[in-house]
Amino acid sequence: MNAWRTYITEQAEYDIRSIHEYIAHTLFAPDAAKRITSKLMDSIDRIEELPKGCPILRKEPWHSRGVRRKNSGNFAIFYVADDATEVVTIIRIMYSGRNVEEVLDGTLK
Repeated sequence: MNAWRTYITEQAEYDIRSIHEYIAHTLFAPDAAKRITSKLMDSIDRIEELPKGCPILRKEPWHSRGVRRKNSGNFAIFYVADDATEVVTIIRIMYSGRNVEEVLDGTLK
């Protein structure tokens, strides 16, 4: 049994909802929206199973904060795995084509 737990921040929950709404309502692809958000949630479950399976980002300030990135299709899931509490905190989920550094910088201030 896995002892690690997952906490999804309000921002990450908003990210998931926004991704779903954009694909379903702007791109008019509700089936794709369900499939992609389901795949994102499956990826989050896999992070909990192997929290240190993805490397810590190399650039600062994310490296010193222990931020990791897991790719899921065209999306990136950013998270921190805390050994002391055995909690994985999902920080952001975004389209990989975005300026990831700029978005993360605004998130972690």
